[in-house]
Amino acid sequence: MSIKRAKQATGIFSKNKRGALWTPFNVILMILATIYLLFPIDAIPDALPILGLLDDLGVITIIICWVSSRVSKVIKRAESEEKTSD
Repeated sequence: MSIKRAKQATGIFSKNKRGALWTPFNVILMILATIYLLFPIDAIPDALPILGLLDDLGVITIIICWVSSRVSKVIKRAESEEKTSD
């Protein structure tokens, strides 16, 4: 990705319009996921050897997949806007 595209993509991230990454819902969801991972109260306690870590791993996996899909949508939109502006 060129520097120009990266600047355009980060500009879109900061805007609150359809397809933007930093909407209030997205920010709240990321904060809640971070709180869940940091606090010792889990759906399955970490004291259980393997099962306790699997719920944390599941939350991390879901958040990474969700964020990567949102970022790819925003980048595709930026590229399509770049093509239409040319």
